[in-house]
Amino acid sequence: MKNQALPIAKEQADINEFIRRTVIHFINDPANSDKEFIFNPYNGSAAASIDPKWFQRMMDNLIANAIKYDPAGMRITVSISPIEKQLMIITIADDGKGMGNETLSKLFQRYYRGTNTNNSGSGTGLGMAITKQLVQLNKGSINVKSKPNRGTTVRIILRINMNEN
Repeated sequence: MKNQALPIAKEQADINEFIRRTVIHFINDPANSDKEFIFNPYNGSAAASIDPKWFQRMMDNLIANAIKYDPAGMRITVSISPIEKQLMIITIADDGKGMGNETLSKLFQRYYRGTNTNNSGSGTGLGMAITKQLVQLNKGSINVKSKPNRGTTVRIILRINMNEN
């Protein structure tokens, strides 16, 4: 990705259904039974031209981070909503430990790993850097807001075709 050599094979996809299946995958994993998941789809159709493989990787990275860096009993909410007819926002929010300003400012740097994990030997520090590049490849933007002991909210804005039902 660093050299812009990532093969992209875009196809039309229903974003509501795509993300719903992703959330169900995490719900059905017994390792996540100590977390609560909420999915709030867009009340309409949300079709986008995405590369399913890379879009899946992006969503998996974000939800897995919410699971990995927070304690049992935490809630993860994934929402889809329109901004305009051509834009949508995907929000992944948790009510977990959150991050301080230093971690937040370095979050998208390659090989940076935050300190809010009990398992210091896991991860390469590439997940969020890769996620940001995947969002940008889809001509989108990503923003993360977090406060210690108040949780984290990740917002992705993507170009999309939305139709009301």
